Amino acid sequence: MATRDLTFIGTKANDTELLSRLTERGWCPSLFDLLTFYSHLFAEYACLHDPTDPIRERHENCRVGEKCIAVNMDTSKMKAKHVRDGCGCPFVWPPLHEILRILGQGGILLIDLTTFTMPTTVEAIQKDTLAVIESSQGLDYVTFSHVWADGLGSDTERGLPACQLLALRDHAFSAKETYLIWIDALCIPSESVYRKIAIEQMSNVYSHSAATIILDAGLQSKDLPEVTSSHSELFLRIATSVWNHRLWTLQECVLPRQNYVVFKNGICSIDDVAEDHSEYASLIATRASLSISHLMYPKTRHVPAQIAALHTWAARRDCSRPSDETLALAPLLGIPVLPLTSLQGEERMAKFWLLVSRVPKNVVLVELKACNRMAKPGFMWAPKSFMSIAAGMMDGPSDALVTGQGLRAEFFVHTFGEMGVVRDWPFACLNPGADFHTLAQVKEGTRQERQSFQCDAIACLGDPEAQLQRTTAGIALVAVSEGDTPPLYRFECQVFMTSFPVDWIKGKSIDAYTYDSQWMDIIIS
Repeated sequence: MATRDLTFIGTKANDTELLSRLTERGWCPSLFDLLTFYSHLFAEYACLHDPTDPIRERHENCRVGEKCIAVNMDTSKMKAKHVRDGCGCPFVWPPLHEILRILGQGGILLIDLTTFTMPTTVEAIQKDTLAVIESSQGLDYVTFSHVWADGLGSDTERGLPACQLLALRDHAFSAKETYLIWIDALCIPSESVYRKIAIEQMSNVYSHSAATIILDAGLQSKDLPEVTSSHSELFLRIATSVWNHRLWTLQECVLPRQNYVVFKNGICSIDDVAEDHSEYASLIATRASLSISHLMYPKTRHVPAQIAALHTWAARRDCSRPSDETLALAPLLGIPVLPLTSLQGEERMAKFWLLVSRVPKNVVLVELKACNRMAKPGFMWAPKSFMSIAAGMMDGPSDALVTGQGLRAEFFVHTFGEMGVVRDWPFACLNPGADFHTLAQVKEGTRQERQSFQCDAIACLGDPEAQLQRTTAGIALVAVSEGDTPPLYRFECQVFMTSFPVDWIKGKSIDAYTYDSQWMDIIIS
C-alpha cells in the first residue's frame, strides 16, 4: 500500500491539496486554519471523517482564512424549532410575571420540569404551563449551552415547543438526576430592563450550576459509541463543532463546575475524559485535546482569567451581534456587566477597557485583521474586538494603565528633533555616534494604505540595540500637545525597525532623520 510522504507537510502545495480533500469531504473551508493549527496530522485525520456539522449547505459562503459565518443571522427573526420535523406540539412558556418578580429581586430563577408533561390543547391556551422557582442554596440545577440557529433560540415571552422541554428534561436527569434547569430561551425576557438584569446574572447562573449541558446539532448527529471509542475523534468533533466557534458559549463552558456533551444516543462528561490524560495523549489529537481540556476542565482553567487567555479563547469565535462581545467576555475577567449594558458601539468597548484597568503594554503590538483598532480618542491603541486578533498574545505583566486619555506605560521612545513632519515611508532613523542606524517602515495592514503621514516618535517595548535585535516592532506616534507630563501621543500605526550599518545609507534616496532615545513614561491615545 502506498504511503504519504510526510516530508512536505505544511508546504503551500500540500496545503492546497489538503484543503481540496477537506472541502470535497464536506468540511467548512474556514476550519482549515484551525485544523492545521492543531497539526497537519490532525487535519489529515479530519479527511477520514464526515464533517461534524451535517448541514453542509449553510457553509457555502464560508472562506479559508475567515471565520465561519454559517449561523450568523438576525437573532430577532429566529424561531424555535421542534425536535423533529412534522411535530405539531404547542409552544409553552413560564409565567412572565414570576420571571420579572424573581429578576427584580435579584434572584436566580429556575424552570422546574419535575411534573412537566406534554400539555393538552386547553393547557396550551392557558400559556403558563411551566413552573418557575427561585434558586436557593443546596438546589442542584443544570444550565444549557446551545447554538441559537439550531432551534432553541427564543425568549421568555415566545417560549419553546413542548417537545424541546421534554428533551431538555431528559438531558438534565441523565447528567445530574435533576429536573431543575436554566436556559436563556426561557429565562431571559425580551423586555429591555429585565433583559439587562438577566444577562448580568448569567455568570452567577453558570458558575453555581451543577453542570452545563452542551447542545450542538452536529454533535447530536454523531453516535456516542463511535466517538468514545476514539478520543481523537471526540476532540475532533468538539473542536470543529459550530458550538465551539460561538462567542456566548465561551463563558457557558468556562464558568460551570462540570460540562456534558449530548450526542445522538447518549451524553458524555468532558471532565471524565479530560482527567484521563493517558487515554487521549495521542500524536493525532494532542494539541486539540490540551486546548479543549484547558478550556473546559475546572482543574486547568482559571477564572477570573488573564487578558492573554481571553484573547486566545475568543480569537476564533464569532457572534451574530458583535455589540454583545463585551457582555459575553466581561464575566471571564471578573468585570461587572451592568455598566456595559446601557452603552453601545465603541463607547461600550471603551468602558470595557477602563474596567479591565491594567493590561500588558504589548497590547499595542498585537496583530489585527483589517486595521481593526478603535477610532475613539484615548483608545486608538486598543483592539476593537478580541475576535479580530490574528496573532501576538497579550501575555506578560499587566504593566500598562488604561485611562480616559489613553494607555499609560513606560516605553523605549525614539523622538525626532523636528516635530509635526509628514514623512515618506520607509525612512532612516539616524543615531549620531552609533555603529548602526535604523530603517523604519510601516507594518503592512496596520493602517489605511498611504505613503506619507506624520510621525513624531516611535515607541518600542525595549531598547533594540541593548537587546542586540536587528529587527524589532514598534508603533509610530503623533504628539498631541507639547509640555504635558507625561507626554501625550496619538497611536498612528505599527512599524518595523531594521538595523543597518552606517555606510549602507550612502547613495540611497531615502529620507533620514536624527533621533534621541530614552525610556519614557507616556500616554498613547
